[in-house]
Parts: sequence; C-alpha cells; structure tokens
Amino acid sequence: MMRKGGGSRSSRRARPGSLGWESRRACAPILLLLWGLLSSVTHGAQAARVQQAAVDPFADPRVRQIESQLRCSCGCNLDTWTCQRQMSCEVSPSMAAQVRRRLAEGADAPAILAEFVAERGAAVLMAPPKQGFNWVGYLLPFVALGVGAAAVIGLIRRWSRAAPAADSGATELGEAELAQIEAELERLDEDL
Repeated sequence: MMRKGGGSRSSRRARPGSLGWESRRACAPILLLLWGLLSSVTHGAQAARVQQAAVDPFADPRVRQIESQLRCSCGCNLDTWTCQRQMSCEVSPSMAAQVRRRLAEGADAPAILAEFVAERGAAVLMAPPKQGFNWVGYLLPFVALGVGAAAVIGLIRRWSRAAPAADSGATELGEAELAQIEAELERLDEDL
C-alpha cells in the first residue's frame, strides 16, 4: 500500500522527537542503570539518616517527644525542645542534656518524665497529669459547653411557647365596631 509521501509503511522514517523501536531498545539498559542508581542513592540516604540519628541527638525522635512534654523553667513558657532552638536560654540546654543522658543510659520516656516531676514538681510538665483534681481542668470545658447548650435550648423552647400565648389574647371585632370602621373608611374615600 502506497502512502501520500510516496513511500511504503515499512520505509517510513520516524518523526523527529519520537523514538523508534530500535531506539527504545537501546534506552532500556540506560533506564535500568538509572533506576538502580536512584534506588541505591535513596537507600544510602536512609542509612545515613539512621547513622545520623545515632550520632546526632537532635535527630532522635525520642528526644523531641520527651522534650516537647517538658516546660522550660526560664520563664519563657515554651517547651524545652522549642526554647533551646528559638530562645537564648541557659536552662533548656541543661534539661535537654539530662534527657539525652538518661536516654543513653537506657531509661524510657515515662521514667525520665517522672524524674523531672520528682525534681521540679508537676509544673515542669506542659500538660498536667490526668489524675486527681486535674480532671476538673480536662472536664470543665465540656461541662460548661453542655450547660450552655442546655440553657440555649431551654430559652428557645420558652420563647416558642410564649409566642402562641400572646396571639390567643386577641379578640374578634363585633358587628358595631366593624360597621364603624367601614363608615370611617368610606368617609376617607370621599374626602380624597
């Protein structure tokens, strides 16, 4: 079958920018090599992050998790993790060093937090522990919200009941009153 351009289908050349079958076959080893190189680079980066976490204490997620629960006692009212990075504080680095030292000794997060509470009191925690009278602080907002919602619902019901009672107090006009109103309306129409 002949085409417009004068050549057969098999003798047609590939368009510029498109890859023919032979070119695609030649690119396959290159693509495979690039894929292997990319996967080894990502694996190497992951291994470097693991090694960095062992060397760099700031990369350890346990350090951040514990320090984010401890309030810095310099007066900034920030957690220890944030204070030592954003403020020029002399207190938070010593607290952070104590956390890292206890983690290196093998202590777990609850034990470290308990040591800080024993040393400095419950005020060292960013959130009060959920025990005893502290439950009031956790539950009071929800109780207040419930009481407020009940008060609003009660007011709406009271207002909706009061509205029909006001309408029932109206009386209908008698025949004499209707005749008087009609007479006055006719007189007004005549004056205009």
